[in-house]
Amino acid sequence: MYVKDYMQAVIMTVSPNDMLSTARHIMDDLFIRHLPVLHEGRLVGLLSDRDIRQAAPANHGSHIAHASYDAFHGLHVSDVMNSAGLHGIPRDCLA
Repeated sequence: MYVKDYMQAVIMTVSPNDMLSTARHIMDDLFIRHLPVLHEGRLVGLLSDRDIRQAAPANHGSHIAHASYDAFHGLHVSDVMNSAGLHGIPRDCLA
């Protein structure tokens, strides 16, 4: 089992300067839980639905799916993304 067996050739990405609400909207529309974060064509981080849940105001708690996009007003992807991401290449083994 290799990375290439599970990877997608075309992926949606965001920039560290993108608004968090925009990234969340993309994730909701595409039914995905992670977005690579690119700056000038280089991978600089990964944004996950967990990162977004943790950034939600306390009163939204675990009900982030129902939270207004306005809850993230003023936050950028760079404010909550994980920049200590792992990477792999298509011929890497998953096991």
